[in-house]
Amino acid sequence: MLMSDRYQVNYLKTQYEELVTKLTPEKSLMAYDFAHQHKAKHLFGAALSRITENMEEIIKSAGYMELVNKDPSLVVEIYEAYMSKQQNSGAGESMDSIRPEEVTWIIEWGFSGGDQFFQLSPRVP
Repeated sequence: MLMSDRYQVNYLKTQYEELVTKLTPEKSLMAYDFAHQHKAKHLFGAALSRITENMEEIIKSAGYMELVNKDPSLVVEIYEAYMSKQQNSGAGESMDSIRPEEVTWIIEWGFSGGDQFFQLSPRVP
């Protein structure tokens, strides 16, 4: 991917983006971070979709905690996409009248039983 950006070889970028469909949920976190850094739109979207489909598994993974420490703003983007997907699928029908700017994000981060944890949850008015 780095070489395709440097030398503008779009074929390499396209091939890499197609690989995301074969990634495990945790590997999709790495792909998401990588796509964000290199502005690979298709990979970014595909990885984000894979992440939101497997959110319960993702948030328990070591890769998730690495992303929390490395770039918390990406974790916020993931949760926003997840909440949007939940709302669009009917799971968030009661939130239909709430605008995104009305949502406050609560971040909890610490240690429990020797393990580090991170939780991001929305608080609506």
